[in-house]
Amino acid sequence: TSEKHIEELKQLLGNKPYRSKTIDQYHFLFAKSIQQVSKSRLEQGSISNNVEDFQYSDQILNASGWAFDNQTENSENDSILIALIKNDAIYLLEANIVERKDVTAYFNKENLDNSGFNKTSHLGALDKGEYDVLIIIKKPDGVLLRDSTHTKRRIQIE
Repeated sequence: TSEKHIEELKQLLGNKPYRSKTIDQYHFLFAKSIQQVSKSRLEQGSISNNVEDFQYSDQILNASGWAFDNQTENSENDSILIALIKNDAIYLLEANIVERKDVTAYFNKENLDNSGFNKTSHLGALDKGEYDVLIIIKKPDGVLLRDSTHTKRRIQIE
């Protein structure tokens, strides 16, 4: 655990004294929530998505909406990820799945009920700089699909 991360955690928790074990648990959970991958892992796909809520403030990212692979009738086993991209570094945040029967009904597909998502994540441990934010669909076989036709959102981590 680096001193920078300890200081960030103390600020996040209100500068109260905390034992090292608490800080180490925080970093263990943080490390598990963000995965770094190479650009070569992302494959071009056809994704429909709508980010209905997107806020970034005080190093906290909040995002929600829906997304699915256009090539599927059933998204039951797909995962939705939020990608933060800076130069050649890609960081993936796995979103929570939210039931969206309205998406299934609107697109008249077999089952897109698992196409809703939400995610709240503290990004203070990432390197400072500007990041593009994209929605990624992870297929059951591990393939990561991105769709570059949608407008990228950007955040500035300071």
